Amino acid sequence: LEQAEQKAGFEAALPKYLPPGYRLCCDQAAVIEVKGHPTLWLSFTNGADTFSLFQRRASGSLEPTLRGRSLIWQDENFRFTLMGTLAADEMQKIRASVKP
Repeated sequence: LEQAEQKAGFEAALPKYLPPGYRLCCDQAAVIEVKGHPTLWLSFTNGADTFSLFQRRASGSLEPTLRGRSLIWQDENFRFTLMGTLAADEMQKIRASVKP
């Protein structure tokens, strides 16, 4: 995780809430390019299912938008995308617990 944070140029905003049984897969953190921006990719698992949280620098704000299996939101400094097969209410709980 630390190596990915260094490559991205910012610290990960980790959710304070995770559904029961889920944990961060620290050894699977990576940085990918999204629209020319380094994007931190974090993976969480309960041993059977996984979900991902993507973070990149951004400006402005964006109301949370649920599109199929993804929830997208943006605060003043970062844009987040949460993707997985979680129930919509669990996705909203995770989103509310992410504080950069």
